[in-house]
Amino acid sequence: MSRFEFLADHRGAFGVKRLCTVLNVSRSGFYRWLKTAPARAAKQAADAALTRPIRKVHAESGKPKHTDFRLSTPIFPV
Repeated sequence: MSRFEFLADHRGAFGVKRLCTVLNVSRSGFYRWLKTAPARAAKQAADAALTRPIRKVHAESGKPKHTDFRLSTPIFPV
């Protein structure tokens, strides 16, 4: 939970000005965060929608992960 989320949850009980002082955030920053919430939610949804097909293609590609590579001969022989 971010400070802004906490502030939004408790602003009715304590007031924005007091909470901003206690949490050491600016009121303008809090109100900007509130204003941009729909854009953040849309970006998260778009990212999630893109992540699903990317992971599916990656899983179906059959390419090994970098941790699956094993060298048959060492690069620097001892």
